[in-house]
Amino acid sequence: MSQLVQGGIMVKKSFLFSIAASFGLLLHAQQSIACGMHLYFNPDDYGPVGGSVIRMAGLAPPEPAFKIKHAPTTKAIIGEQSEILVNYERPWRSKHVKLKITGTKNIELIDTDLALEDREGAIPVRFKLVGKGYNNLTLIVSGEHKGETLSYYSKIFVGAAPEQQEKIAKLQAASE
Repeated sequence: MSQLVQGGIMVKKSFLFSIAASFGLLLHAQQSIACGMHLYFNPDDYGPVGGSVIRMAGLAPPEPAFKIKHAPTTKAIIGEQSEILVNYERPWRSKHVKLKITGTKNIELIDTDLALEDREGAIPVRFKLVGKGYNNLTLIVSGEHKGETLSYYSKIFVGAAPEQQEKIAKLQAASE
């Protein structure tokens, strides 16, 4: 038996090793979990057969129950009403599904809560851009599915149309 004497107490080397290993594991546990999240594959990149194999092996994150598709960015004219079309899908037995829309301070929303009654479809999100700057719309789909309340969110970045900004600057210069 290999033992060490530290401060008058006899300690086995294997015990010291297990303490050091446990400490190292606890120190790097969060980094290991974060690294594991990067190991997921995008099944859409591997075709129908490869994508099915990746999903069955558990190498892909689970798909959200409520799906929404839209353009990631849009341009709007300052002071005029605009709209963007949002496509959605929801599971067959889901209920009380609604779309809640919020915006930054330079966006006035016409509709803030919309009910998603059909299983799939498209719904217009109407808004008015009142100022330039960093603006976005946040879309939150929430509802019940399989006895659980689920939600999914997405963002649309909204920018002012550049040709409109030039017209406004010319009109302001002409009025002064």
